[in-house]
Amino acid sequence: MKIINWLGPTAFLAAVISTLGYRFGFLNFRLSLLVFGLATIVCILVVLAGIFKLVVCIYKQQRYPVEAIPLVLACALIPVLTFYNLGSGAFSAVMIHDITTDIDNPPTFVFIQPDDGFRINSLIYPGEKVSAIQKLAYPDIKLL
Repeated sequence: MKIINWLGPTAFLAAVISTLGYRFGFLNFRLSLLVFGLATIVCILVVLAGIFKLVVCIYKQQRYPVEAIPLVLACALIPVLTFYNLGSGAFSAVMIHDITTDIDNPPTFVFIQPDDGFRINSLIYPGEKVSAIQKLAYPDIKLL
């Protein structure tokens, strides 16, 4: 349980710091996403270990360590909030790419709100300039 007491708060703080670091411009996107992903995985493992410990304590009729409850709840908060913010529709949404097969009438993004206030690149297809570059770079791409 000692490793859980060390990994839990570390993973929770890493997830929070990576999120805030990216939002305020201290961390770049890739590093922040990597740290957040690893921290989320560790938080899930800590929650599973806490649940396993709870089941063992119930089975053996032992007392569950009270100090583990806030730790497990805090670690459960990271994946729950991640899923809540993404929503279930985000897992079924198509991937976003810079290349479209329909240059004349590019598809619109349905799952993303364009005015969320936190976007580096535009969701609007740039038009003729980019389509000319795309035609030169990928002449074999056609409409399906």
